[in-house]
Amino acid sequence: LTKGATALPRLTQIELQASSNPFGPEGCSYIKSLISQQSVNKSLVKKMSLKKCSIGDKGFVSLVESFQYSCDGFGVLDVSDNGIGTEAMLTLSVALRENETNIKSFKSLNLAKNAIGDDGVMTLAGSLKQNDKRGNSTLEILDLSSTKCGINGAVEMLKCTSLKSVRLFNNNLGSE
Repeated sequence: LTKGATALPRLTQIELQASSNPFGPEGCSYIKSLISQQSVNKSLVKKMSLKKCSIGDKGFVSLVESFQYSCDGFGVLDVSDNGIGTEAMLTLSVALRENETNIKSFKSLNLAKNAIGDDGVMTLAGSLKQNDKRGNSTLEILDLSSTKCGINGAVEMLKCTSLKSVRLFNNNLGSE
């Protein structure tokens, strides 16, 4: 997949729709090169959908490692329903905070149907811009539906001033 995509120079970016393929964590080590691969001074891929690809924490961390390099033009990542948990949110949070100049066009992230939990959501919220606090200000759309987010995680996420849309459907946000 990556050999063919990077063999010839491209004049346009691609949208990769590869959902429901059993890439697993190992496949992500190859796919991540598409994010930071440069084509006309931009990421080769502008949108990537890897729903239901069994990537887990290890595969997601591998994808996030590409943020260390210029990913200009890469804007949307959908990794819903992949067995991603709380542990991977720490790596994502560090990457968002430390590599903002490399991912300035990264606007949308779908983490729905992953058991991130309240702690994982709070960790992620801590890496995003909040009023007086420094943090990543590029991410604008975040889907946290069915992530086992609790009320504390939801409250912290709503404090993130860069977010224009946060989806929190099917979570443990009951009344207290």
